Amino acid sequence: MARKSDNIKTEKIEVKNFNNLKDNLNFEPGISNTAYTIRDEVFYLGKTIFNGYPYVSALSEFLFNSTVPFPVASKRVSGCYMFELDSNKSIAIVKLEDKIYFFEHVPGSNPTTISDVTISSSNREVYLEAIFCSTEKASTTGYSKYVFINLPGEAWVVAYNTRIGAWQIEKVNNTYSAWAGTEYSLGNRCIPTVSNGYYYEVTVAGTSADVQPTWPTTIGDTIVDGTVTWVCRGRYNNFPTTTSSSVKTLNGYIFVCVNGDIYNSDLDIPDSWNPSDFISTEIFPDNIVALAKYKNYLVALGQNTIEFFYDAANTSGTPLARQEGILHNIGCVGQAMVTDIEDKVFWISQTSSQNYSIWTLEKFEAKKISTPEVDTWLSNLLADPVLYAPTTIQYMFMFLFRLNGRLMLGIPDMSFGANGTSPGSAQALFVLDLEIGSSYYWESDTIPCQKLSRPFIWKNYFLWASNQLQSSNNNLVFTCLGITDYDRNLVGAAPLFRQTPVFITRRLNFGTTCYKTLHEVQINTFPGTSFSPSFSVVRDKGSVTSVPVPANSYKAHRLGRAREFQLRFSGPGEVSSIVCKYSEHSN
Repeated sequence: MARKSDNIKTEKIEVKNFNNLKDNLNFEPGISNTAYTIRDEVFYLGKTIFNGYPYVSALSEFLFNSTVPFPVASKRVSGCYMFELDSNKSIAIVKLEDKIYFFEHVPGSNPTTISDVTISSSNREVYLEAIFCSTEKASTTGYSKYVFINLPGEAWVVAYNTRIGAWQIEKVNNTYSAWAGTEYSLGNRCIPTVSNGYYYEVTVAGTSADVQPTWPTTIGDTIVDGTVTWVCRGRYNNFPTTTSSSVKTLNGYIFVCVNGDIYNSDLDIPDSWNPSDFISTEIFPDNIVALAKYKNYLVALGQNTIEFFYDAANTSGTPLARQEGILHNIGCVGQAMVTDIEDKVFWISQTSSQNYSIWTLEKFEAKKISTPEVDTWLSNLLADPVLYAPTTIQYMFMFLFRLNGRLMLGIPDMSFGANGTSPGSAQALFVLDLEIGSSYYWESDTIPCQKLSRPFIWKNYFLWASNQLQSSNNNLVFTCLGITDYDRNLVGAAPLFRQTPVFITRRLNFGTTCYKTLHEVQINTFPGTSFSPSFSVVRDKGSVTSVPVPANSYKAHRLGRAREFQLRFSGPGEVSSIVCKYSEHSN
């Protein structure tokens, strides 16, 4: 039977000039170079985005074009952090696939290599989680500030040990040699010849006695052995086999997750663990995907549910108690797809039909904040079986940051180079303005800078790490965005984001639920400007399909048949409107 077709109809979508709305939306200088939507689904056009440059010379904190050599330029940065620890020592931590590199950062100088560690091959693509912590037991540990690094099944404690005057990067569950009558240096560690479950560290160097001492089993107690003094440093070989890289600290404890259980370290001793100290998610048995902090609560986000725990100050076992009466039947899709900042928690949830959306906690209630347009973008990105295998989502990540005072949620588009078995590189960034509801799509420059990590805050700067930001490969380069000074005219050679707006329309069903054929899309520009677009279309939440645009043309033809369409186009120029020509069908 022939399909009945209505006459061709026309709909015009206006794009208002950004400059006319700048004062009305209370924008600060520097937020620009992208098209975005606000809650009324009207499109606005921005100007040139603020560009960041590697180690900008005008910013004395960083050395211009400071680089650190790496053996393989094509490795993906899957975790990057910088922390200031004891004795004003600063450390940069960078994970590139199967290695974690550690560098000491000195303002105005090249970073110097401290060491590197090789990780399990199964964690090659998993995103590294690292948290800054402090301890009140510096007399035992030798440090008051430290970093806890976690990956599934393995973890490290990183600190500058003031007792020995050196960096200390120790794997949790490390193995130690048994005591022997010999000379011991400051910081050396051992276990008794007959294991008692504890290990000991030298606090006063010297020569041990002929017979080993009676070892104390209270953490922090000391014993004299000849001219050596040992401190009971903690338990060893009890760190659980974690199933997620997620890690949080609360009131001096470190918390990690194993399937449906939350394990904790000993109080203020991050590398000392008791295998019996854990609590289970028992309201609704569920595997924990990630942990988050909300106010003074620990939030366990499972595959299908969310539970809350608080520090009950229990004298033995886990310090946690379950907050009864609060349970949400909403899950989280990936261990790095949850982020928290300033008593705010955001995560990405998934339905059984592989529709994705963004949620937050508001007064302990789960609240969906993403619009249908954002849901479509997420679903198109994350549910593409050609690009992403089911496990690949565990390699992706999201993050929160403030841009000119407003809270933003960033989700990298890692489809570039993805092949269904491994993630691609972050060559673009989807940004959701959580305060006014705007959404942005920032694309990387055309120079090789796709290996971007989750950004991190360092003092007044917003930083990404990349090992291919410049044309000179085999270098690690930090890209700096000054949070507090967006008007600064930075001097450098490698902009992070290119000056090309990217438009993603709302879902267009033209007011009906029947099938439509989209015959033509015409792109109009403001007077005196031109546009050379790259064009693609999504039909009914399907895959992104490129649409050819003839040379010197502003029109795309034959965009297919669907109930609804979503259009994406980019290119230099200022777009004023797009005009769609379509026809409706009864079947």
